Amino acid sequence: MNKKFFIIAFSISIFILILILIISPRKTTPPLSSPPPEPTTTQLRAELTNLTEEKVKNAINYRKLVQDRFPIYLKDFKTSVGITTTINIYSLSDDDPSLMRLEIYGLSYLHKDELDPKKNPNIIAFAESYARALSLIRESGADPTQFIFSYGDRTDIHTTATYWVEQLDLLR
Repeated sequence: MNKKFFIIAFSISIFILILILIISPRKTTPPLSSPPPEPTTTQLRAELTNLTEEKVKNAINYRKLVQDRFPIYLKDFKTSVGITTTINIYSLSDDDPSLMRLEIYGLSYLHKDELDPKKNPNIIAFAESYARALSLIRESGADPTQFIFSYGDRTDIHTTATYWVEQLDLLR
């Protein structure tokens, strides 16, 4: 009798465990992706494809005029959504002479198409950091509307940042 009780209890326990395993959600691990390729001149020149020759020439001349005011670097910029970012505005000697790099680190560039700030607080963090970057440029005595900006070396970050700047009309 005692042995039958243990067998029944053991069987019921196994059945419940199997049921829990079947019902419980599974956590999946996303596949590892390879790192993006290093930037090339072709990637950086993507900003230039829709611009007039005059705009590019003006950007080159303006960058030369104000190059002594850069780089600008602001670490630990606190946004209203609790995301702390770093703002870096600079150019490299081997960059296209018309481009100025404006990079914002510390937030997630995933979910590019989610423009609802309630669902994607990174939108707010990006917009506030971008506005602060433009303010820093103005404080240095330069006009941010005269630059052609590149928003990062990685294609995914560059694409998302460019999209957010355009969709949120941030370059004013």
